[in-house]
Amino acid sequence: MRKGKVIVVGGIPNPIGGVTIFLSRLLQRDYRSIRFLLDCYPGEKVKISNHCDEKVLALGSKVNLITWFYLNVFKFNDDIVFFNFSNIHSLILTLFLPKLGRGWRVMLHHGDLAVDSFLMRLIYRVSLRRFDVVYSLSNSQMELYKKLGVKSLIRTKSYVNASKPSISRDVYEFVAKLKKGHNKIFVSSGFATSIYNHELNIDLFLTDEFKDYCLVIFLYGSGDRNALRERTMQANNIIIMEDCSEVYFNQVLSMSDCYLRPTLVDSFGVAVADAINFGVTAICSSVCDRYPGAVTFPSWDVLMYHDIVLNYSEKKGRTVNEEEVIKYLFPGVV
Repeated sequence: MRKGKVIVVGGIPNPIGGVTIFLSRLLQRDYRSIRFLLDCYPGEKVKISNHCDEKVLALGSKVNLITWFYLNVFKFNDDIVFFNFSNIHSLILTLFLPKLGRGWRVMLHHGDLAVDSFLMRLIYRVSLRRFDVVYSLSNSQMELYKKLGVKSLIRTKSYVNASKPSISRDVYEFVAKLKKGHNKIFVSSGFATSIYNHELNIDLFLTDEFKDYCLVIFLYGSGDRNALRERTMQANNIIIMEDCSEVYFNQVLSMSDCYLRPTLVDSFGVAVADAINFGVTAICSSVCDRYPGAVTFPSWDVLMYHDIVLNYSEKKGRTVNEEEVIKYLFPGVV
């Protein structure tokens, strides 16, 4: 059997996002089997363990990625190239790359992969033919890939678990201050876009029923942040945090009482799994398969969500066993 390594293509930009979290954790977990992580995005990178720094090649642009592929096309013949993008539009980039290595794999991390037109459907069909394996994260992804003619599909999850973080003095004091003035601390996170449904959480916490509870919203990535700031301007129990590191977010999450994720579209929800592993209750929509122990509700049932959040169990979720959890973990590149 040929023994190569894995060349990961993607990005670990700071602030954090789903792809960043997945790749940074994958690099640390599978360090020995990964040759490089080719980061083709500009800007600051998320901090990772020192022993992983040498694996990250910060190329800074997609043009530089294309150049790197051509310069190394005859090298690493036994390696597998594993592409990671957020949405389907990024597949167009792969049409400009020479076929390096002995096999290509791809994972698209966005839960809702829409194809705009016949022309784009044709382009995606051609680009997907270049991959030996396509990882699917949801039923909707699976259906789309089949319509685009993909045959080598593997259903998997994009979760690499995190250990419970040590709490810094700053985070401890921040959360302790919040707990002095509120009965419970809730956390939510995501882009400032409609699919994350932040407005639903904000409207709940603006009511008198939730005046003694505090909601901390962590925003990153794109979207209309100003609209959310304006909506919460008069609220004393809603705090918006922007572009925080994964380390900081996980520390606050682990000290909170409950994590909320009423998303309208999702592929998994890394923070849901992390919350449960940290011993924190997670309440989320049932738009996708959720991590064992999550409390779910239909995304259209706002009244049910209101009741669950208001009266959620004091117990920190149910205990999950290893057999339940293992199928939700990404096993590695195959």
